Amino acid sequence: MTNLKNILNYLLFSFIENILELKQKKTNYNKRPLLNSAIKQDKNLWVYATSIGELHATELFIKEAIKSCGINNVIILTDHPHYSESFNKLFPQAIIVDHGVSGYIKDTMNAYPPSIFILAEIPCFLSDAPCRLSYKVLHYAKSHDATTLVINGWLYNESPPSRMDQLEYALLNKYYIQKIDCFLVQNDTIKDRLLEMGAPAESVHATGNMKYDYLNLDNQKITPPDSLRTLLPALASAERKIFTAGCITQEKDINLIVEALLNIIADEPDTLFIIAPRYPDKKENTDVITHSLIENNIPYIFRSSTNKPIEKNYNVLILDTIGELKYLYSISKACYVGVNHNLLEPLIYAKPVFTSSGWEKNYPSFDVFQHMKKVELIVEINDSIELTALIKKHLSDQEDNGIKDKLALLANFQGATKKSLQRLQELL
Repeated sequence: MTNLKNILNYLLFSFIENILELKQKKTNYNKRPLLNSAIKQDKNLWVYATSIGELHATELFIKEAIKSCGINNVIILTDHPHYSESFNKLFPQAIIVDHGVSGYIKDTMNAYPPSIFILAEIPCFLSDAPCRLSYKVLHYAKSHDATTLVINGWLYNESPPSRMDQLEYALLNKYYIQKIDCFLVQNDTIKDRLLEMGAPAESVHATGNMKYDYLNLDNQKITPPDSLRTLLPALASAERKIFTAGCITQEKDINLIVEALLNIIADEPDTLFIIAPRYPDKKENTDVITHSLIENNIPYIFRSSTNKPIEKNYNVLILDTIGELKYLYSISKACYVGVNHNLLEPLIYAKPVFTSSGWEKNYPSFDVFQHMKKVELIVEINDSIELTALIKKHLSDQEDNGIKDKLALLANFQGATKKSLQRLQELL
């Protein structure tokens, strides 16, 4: 009876969804890449990643899974296709598929049937997180007998944003959970919530946060993408002190950074600030920064317009590209990370890290923020005067100020990637 109800709910929702797709004229296949069914092979790994953040967080696991499982093709499915270029920087041979029309996904799966289907961090429930993954996708994956799992799983505990999402959740969320063979989540709170929602106890495991595993890496083994092969060494060898502010989204962050910048260049005019807005593909995000810089007569240049050393008449490099920020932290004397974003990326290189108040509990970065604050690996600043003093201090420092010793205190948080790979092998 349960299976019959599942089928009826699925057919009802699919009927409504297909009507809406036709109405919105999203069935133009001419804009889709052609599929070659002759390439059909086994051992295809599908990864759903809504953004570069989730793919960065799970990159170590995915690359190890590709090697250990003998994967032939990697297909990355996303509801944000503007990340395609940055996805291919991490996985150059990957086929990128726009979530777009469900019929296209079905055709792609027929050409590249998934052996393993991975959800990178989200969504553990339908419409729980700020992303879009249709129930149909898991339905198609399971029709090919794919092993399905969530890795580094997180719950935002958000409500479905639209009526269609609410309908899909009401009809199909129970069956969505059942379609996932294994949930590998970041903590026991998420595990308990999944169990409450009906996930089988044997399928849910709290394995930790994979982001901590990056702290184990030898910095020399972190290979930048080809797009930075010229610029990164040029910046590193230039006789300029560099400060990087990443994931800047809020106006208070921009004002803070610009005020500190004015104070710094008054004393050290050769200092270069790298400012990376969140979602740089959205023009309004870069416009807010450029407006503030122009207003204060601060010369700047866009990363997309140069691959050469930044001339000293520019005080700011605006990082309007995707997927390069974490590598630019490596050549900085100190770093600022915007609220609710990845504090661990600059800490991989043992850099001093500053941030502001206002971190939100529903973001996966909140637990990291709390841990980093507890072991004094970050400084939470209140105003531009405090930020200026910290930047000046670290611009002149030659040592890591005991950061590496403090990072050693995080050893207990590491190992999620290894635990998750072991679980994957048990499933196969």
